[in-house]
Amino acid sequence: MDITKIHLLLNHREFKKFGDFIRSPYFNSEPRFIKLYDILALNSNSLSRGLIAEKFFGSAAVSKELRFRKLVSEFMKLYRAFTAQAEYDKCELTKRKMELRWMRKKKDIEGYLKLAVDTDSFIKENFDKDEEYYLELTVLHSKIYDFKDTSLDESKNDFSITINDYLDKYFAAMKLFLLQRMDSLQYTANIDATEFRTFEKSIFEYIETNKTVLQNEHPEIYLRYLAIQLDRNGFRQDLYNEYLETLLRAESIFRINDSGLLLTLLNMISKFINSGRNDLSDKVIEIAQILYDKQIILNKGIGYVDLKIIIEAAIGLGKFDWALDYMHNTKGHIKYEYPDNVYNMFTAKILFFKHEYRSARLLLSKISIDDYIFYCEAKLIECRIAYIGGDHESVLQICEVVKKYLKSHKNIGKHFIAAYSNFIFIIKQLTMLQLLTLEKNELEYRLLTLEKEMAALNSPCYASNWLQEQIVSSKSKV
Repeated sequence: MDITKIHLLLNHREFKKFGDFIRSPYFNSEPRFIKLYDILALNSNSLSRGLIAEKFFGSAAVSKELRFRKLVSEFMKLYRAFTAQAEYDKCELTKRKMELRWMRKKKDIEGYLKLAVDTDSFIKENFDKDEEYYLELTVLHSKIYDFKDTSLDESKNDFSITINDYLDKYFAAMKLFLLQRMDSLQYTANIDATEFRTFEKSIFEYIETNKTVLQNEHPEIYLRYLAIQLDRNGFRQDLYNEYLETLLRAESIFRINDSGLLLTLLNMISKFINSGRNDLSDKVIEIAQILYDKQIILNKGIGYVDLKIIIEAAIGLGKFDWALDYMHNTKGHIKYEYPDNVYNMFTAKILFFKHEYRSARLLLSKISIDDYIFYCEAKLIECRIAYIGGDHESVLQICEVVKKYLKSHKNIGKHFIAAYSNFIFIIKQLTMLQLLTLEKNELEYRLLTLEKEMAALNSPCYASNWLQEQIVSSKSKV
């Protein structure tokens, strides 16, 4: 890692803690590393390897010198030690594992077994019942089994039986997760993963055979299975109901990843909607309400993609006030580098469809130009508002601004570039038709041609339904 990037990876509190680590004689006895840290602290806004070399060795020094490279290499070893220590301090399970290793080396059987039993309880009380839960218990009991001789008089309680059960559950949970991932890749990237779906038939048969036990004792495994069945069979109300009922019943008994499981269902319903099942938008609202009512968003936050699914479903149903309330209630819990941009963008989008254009434009103007994910769409919504208001000059001007932005930002995905570019092409044509003085037959012909061009596009078009509405509206006015 580049030494100049440390400030980007550590927040202010973490960087200060790193300084305490560097100054601690327990971790560092080299004054030169303290000096290097102080240089980083004082020059955080203008860091370069050359500047660091000059500050440390003098104006004649350059970053390519062996002495500088060696200094940085040794300093970065301290940085890695700090990050490891910081994670160690935060992870109780890691501390327990290290203590168990120590007792094992010292052959402290009594202490080892006592801590191992306590760690078993710790995992069961503090971990969601997912693949990590089963993996940690499998490893823990395997270590105990390897360390402690087993009495043949207690063969029914042999550790191998316990390990076998945890290993079965880990294997099933992990394989189901990977099968979901493969299905996702097939949908999003058209990747045929058939040959990699090993053990699929066996796992499905195992789940069907042990359905009741899994429903009642290992709900995450059963819910992943239900998710795959729902995804592959298309939306079925009975599977949807069973999924929600199993999840809501299980969360009152076990620690489960209720957030991840609900968001899995949310994204699956979104996939169905994108495939033409617009009648399922109310399911998105139902899941969104559960996420809020169960305080999952309050405790765990929500990503902008999941929030986008919810708000667009609400807009499609005309639930504008509900959507505005939802945005207000989730404002402080958005997981994104620029959370204010998410709030302003989605709120503006709601106001746009509510025809409150002035308020929408005010929020859109606040979106940072550095946020390429939202900046382009914000400008294009402004473009739509300008078109509706008959401000043709602004429409054309915004189109050019977005075109230049797309060309200068190489990190924007090809999918988005194509969608935005297609929108710009269509809206410019529509705008030019408004500016030209054409006879009725000529205007009708050009609008019909534009409609056909739009239908023939080989890639997605941003706001395609809205553009089609504008073309139809223009045709009706001829």
